[in-house]
Amino acid sequence: MTFLHSKESIRLPGILYLLLAVTGFFSSFSLNSFSISQFDLWIPYLDNHQYFFTAGLLSYASMIMVWLLLAWNFYNRFRQVDRTTSGLLLLFVIVGAGMEFTILMLKSVPLIMISMKDIIATELFSSWMKWAHFLFIMAGKVHKVINLFYALWLFPLSYLYYQWTEKKKISVILSAALMICAMGYLCDFFLFYLFPDSVTIEITDFTFIGEVVLLIWLLIKGQKTLTGSKNIERD
Repeated sequence: MTFLHSKESIRLPGILYLLLAVTGFFSSFSLNSFSISQFDLWIPYLDNHQYFFTAGLLSYASMIMVWLLLAWNFYNRFRQVDRTTSGLLLLFVIVGAGMEFTILMLKSVPLIMISMKDIIATELFSSWMKWAHFLFIMAGKVHKVINLFYALWLFPLSYLYYQWTEKKKISVILSAALMICAMGYLCDFFLFYLFPDSVTIEITDFTFIGEVVLLIWLLIKGQKTLTGSKNIERD
C-alpha cells in the first residue's frame, strides 16, 4: 500500500475574503460619511464629494458580488463534508446579499436625482432630494438587519471549516474565532432593536478579528494536503 498526497488550493477563498474586507471597509467608510441628518448640510456635502460618493456605491456593489462568489466557492468546497449545512450557508448569503442590493438601490437614489438635476424644476428637485435624503438615512438604519445574516453565514462556516480541516488544532482556534465574530454580529442585531437610541458602539468593532484571522490563514496556508492510499501490486 502506498500513500498518495495531493494539494487542494485554499488561496482563492482567501483572496476573495481579502477583497470582501477591502470593498466592505471602503464602502462603509465612504458612505457613512454622508450620513448627515441635517438636510441643509447634506446637500452641499454631497455636491462637493460626488466622486467619493460614487466610489462608495461602486465599492458596495463590488462587495455584494464578492460575498456571493465567496459563498459559492465555500459551498463547492464544503458540500462534500456536509451538503445540508453548506446549502444553508449559501442560502443565508443569497438572502443577505439580496437585502444588501436593496439597500444599495436606496443609497443610489441621491446620485440618480443629481443626474436629473438639469431636467427637473428647482422646487421639484429640492422636494425630491429631501426624499432621497430620507431614503439614504433610512437605508443606513435598515442595514443593521444585515448583521443577522452576517452572523448566520459565519456559524455554518465555522463548523464546516472545522470539519473540512479534519479537526486539526489550528482549525479549532479559527472556528472558535469565527463563532465569536458571529456572536458579535448577533449581539449588534439584537442591541439595535432593543436599545435603538442608546447603543453607540458595536460589538463587532472588537470581534471582527475572527474573520481577519481566517483571512490571513487562508492566504498564508494556501493549500490543504489531502492524503489517500492506493494498493500497488508487486510482482
